[in-house]
Amino acid sequence: GNGQATAFGGLNLFSWGARSLDPPMRKRRTQAERSSPGSSEPFSETLRAAALPEWNATVSHPITDAWGDGSLSTKAMVWYLVQDYKFLDTLVVLVASVVSSAPALPQRVPCCQFLATLTGPENTYFQRAFQALGVSEQDCLSAAEASVVAEYKALIREAVDSRDYLAMLAVLVGAEWPYLAWAQRVSQLQQSQHPSAPPSLSANHGRGKGTDKGSGGEGRSSPEASPKPKRARGSSGSYTAKEGSGDSTGKERGGKVSPPFWCQEWIDIHCLPSFEATVNEFLGLLNAAAVSATADQRERSVGLFCRALRLEKIFFDCTWDFQGK
Repeated sequence: GNGQATAFGGLNLFSWGARSLDPPMRKRRTQAERSSPGSSEPFSETLRAAALPEWNATVSHPITDAWGDGSLSTKAMVWYLVQDYKFLDTLVVLVASVVSSAPALPQRVPCCQFLATLTGPENTYFQRAFQALGVSEQDCLSAAEASVVAEYKALIREAVDSRDYLAMLAVLVGAEWPYLAWAQRVSQLQQSQHPSAPPSLSANHGRGKGTDKGSGGEGRSSPEASPKPKRARGSSGSYTAKEGSGDSTGKERGGKVSPPFWCQEWIDIHCLPSFEATVNEFLGLLNAAAVSATADQRERSVGLFCRALRLEKIFFDCTWDFQGK
C-alpha cells in the first residue's frame, strides 16, 4: 500500500493494491538484443522484440477496449488520471533532457514541439477531465502516489542521470510508442463496429507537433510507427450517460452513444496523424543514435525500454483492478 487512502465522493481510490514490483524482470538475451550496430534491423525493432510480451499485453489490454466502448468505470478512470498526472511532470523533465542532450537543432525540434503539447493541450485535457469528474486540485495533491508510478519516475531519473542520449530516447519511445499502437487499434475497432459514425478526432485537443514540416533530422527516416498488433477481444459493454455530466455525456455516433469525452479524447489524442508523426520522429532519432552507440549503451537502452513496458503494463493492470469495485 501507499499510506492513507484519499476519498472522492465517499470512494476510497488510492489505497493501492498488492502488485509486487520487487522481483527483477528476467533478462532476455535474444538474438535481437545482441544485434550489432551494423544490423539491418532498426534498433526500435530490437527494443520491441526484447519486450514483446509486455508490448502485446499493453497494446491489447482490456482497459484500452474499455476506453473504446466507454465501459471503464468512473472510479477506475479517476485513479488512472490522477496517477498519470503525477507522472506528467517527470515526463516533461525527460523530454527536456532529450532536448538538452540532442546533438543539434534538427534533433531538438521534435522534442521541443512535443514539450509544448504536453504542457499545453494535454495538460488542459487533464484539467477538463478532472473538472467533469469532480476531482479537485487538493484531491490530486493529497492522493498517495502508486508504487508503479514511483518506480516509473525513478526509471526516468535513472535515464536522465545517465546523460546517455540513446538511453533517454529508449525510455521516451517506451512511453509513447505503445500508446500510439493501442489507440490506433481501438480507433480502428470503433470504426469497424460503427462504420456510419463520423470520426471523433478533434484537432483542438491533438497530441503531437501538429505538422511534420520543419522538424528535420534523422526522425524523418523512421520505421512504421504502428505495427499490426494482435487484435484483442472486443468489449461488449456499452456506455450509458448516467456517469456523465455536461459535455461529458456521449453523443450519438452511428446509432450508439459514444464514450464520455475523458475516454474518447484519450484515444483520439494518441492516434491523430500529428502524434503518429511525432512518434515516427522519436523512432528515427532513436535509430540514428543507435548506429554510433557502443554495445554497452545499446544493452542499457534495451533494459530501460523493457522496464518501461513492464511498468506500463502494471499501471494498466492496477487501473483495471478498480473496474467493478
